[in-house]
Amino acid sequence: GGGALDVEGGTITGPVRANGAAQMRLCGPTITGPVEATKGIGSVVIGEGTSGCAGGIITGPVTLTGNTAGVLVEKMSVTGPLTVTGNTGGTTVTNNHVVGPLTVTGNGAPVVDKPNSVTGPSKVQ
Repeated sequence: GGGALDVEGGTITGPVRANGAAQMRLCGPTITGPVEATKGIGSVVIGEGTSGCAGGIITGPVTLTGNTAGVLVEKMSVTGPLTVTGNTGGTTVTNNHVVGPLTVTGNGAPVVDKPNSVTGPSKVQ
């Protein structure tokens, strides 16, 4: 808790987990394994789709729950469930390609959760 995780490019094989982090930022990664950010006190950014923070690829489930300073998932390719629930401070989940279910529920306003390309069931706010 309280630390920060900033990944810029590269390949990670295995899980990426942050619990109570001051910030989590994943830019242009290729991750094979689950990604989880829970109870963060700073922003959670998984791809911005910009030259400074490109989208990336995650093969595994992504779970973002109970973060309090905003969540952004932008221009990512996710194979596995993408679950974004119970976050505050603004939630944006857009322009992603999700192979599996997409769930964006119970987040504090403002919430932007489309457009996304999803090949599984979607439950969005």
